[in-house]
Formats: sequence, structure tokens, C-alpha cells
Amino acid sequence: MVIYELIMCGAQIGEGFVPDISIGSHWAKYWEDKNLSAKYGSRQKFPHRYPDDHPQSRSNPQVANCYPLEALAEYRRWLQEIYLEGGKFSEYLRAKKKEIPPSVAQLAIARFAADRVEPQQ
Repeated sequence: MVIYELIMCGAQIGEGFVPDISIGSHWAKYWEDKNLSAKYGSRQKFPHRYPDDHPQSRSNPQVANCYPLEALAEYRRWLQEIYLEGGKFSEYLRAKKKEIPPSVAQLAIARFAADRVEPQQ
């Protein structure tokens, strides 16, 4: 979803653009801070491997977290409300200004905001 929106806004996504790491580290901190293991069960560790043709593959395997399926709705809410709308995604894009021009980043952020439709009362 995140990369798709950036591509649709004109971003040229290269091998060095890996928002998964930013999203994953922020979600892991939120998971710990909110003690979500008590609600959903423990997360597990697994060896994640980048494809051999990616520069990140030099550090394979990466230890990544795998979360209980029951936490998916919580994750999606967190991604939308805290990561995207809360400014963490904007911070990530600002740090990637060499890969993502500010105009493209602003378009992507605006698209995320427009996609969030509040239910009518």
C-alpha cells in the first residue's frame, strides 16, 4: 500500500528504499509499549531473506517479527492512524529526500489522507 501510493504519485523506487524497516521498527515499539502480547499472544521471530539481487542481501538473514493473525486489525489501525497520519511516514520520507522528492512525498501523504473516508452520520 505505501510503496504503491508513492509509485502512483511519481516516485522512482530504488533498491535503497525499504520502508518496511521503518514501519516494522515503529510497530515493534508500539507492540511493546502497549503490551499487545497480553492481548493477542506472543510474536515469533523468523529469518527474513532479501532476494540475492538486492544490496540488503549481504546481511541475510534478517531476524524479523511475525505477529499473531488476530492482531491484523490492530496493526492496520495503527498503520493508518499513527504511522501514516501521525507523522512517522512523513519523517521517513523527509529522511529519504534523495530518493523521494518533497513534491512526490507531499502528493503521497495527501493521497493517504484522501483515501481515509470517515463514515457519515
